[in-house]
Amino acid sequence: MSMPDEQPAPGWESQPPITPERIQVCEDNARGWTAELQVYADRMQRLADRWALTAGVLAAITSLSVWATLAETANGWAQALVAIIGVLSSFAALVPRIKNYAEEAGQARQLSTRYGRVYGKLVDARLWAEDHATDSVLRQVLEEFEDVKADKDQLRYIRYAGRSSQKRRRRLATEQPSQTETQPRPDGTG
Repeated sequence: MSMPDEQPAPGWESQPPITPERIQVCEDNARGWTAELQVYADRMQRLADRWALTAGVLAAITSLSVWATLAETANGWAQALVAIIGVLSSFAALVPRIKNYAEEAGQARQLSTRYGRVYGKLVDARLWAEDHATDSVLRQVLEEFEDVKADKDQLRYIRYAGRSSQKRRRRLATEQPSQTETQPRPDGTG
């Protein structure tokens, strides 16, 4: 415990200095999420497209079959089937709007770009930190990283454990064999 009139150690001002290990963890995190968010954006866009196509096909079936069903038969089952397909069409049109798949895809694309920029800054910061003692610039870069990470954490369906992520990690492991043991997941764990 320090005495009230003692000065902090040089370089510690009001916070501990930023270590090269912290920069490396953030750098690895940014590199991983840059790639992962692209995969996530594609997945969300495919979901939005599938639901939209399903809604369109069901609407087309309903509109084509309703006239034939009503004109040719008074069969209750045929009319019920047309009504059910119409309801399914409406449901399929609502799902992507409620789940915001397309919006999630757009946000993920923007975040991937932001992670890419901050990744470059983190690489520069790590190299810069080797030659300079002050860490005010490092704090600015880490604050920017934390801002991007906070925005990523707002995505509704994001997770970092998908099959594509596992394939990507295997590929990275073969490209960078010296970092495989120490490379954390983009969420900072592992």
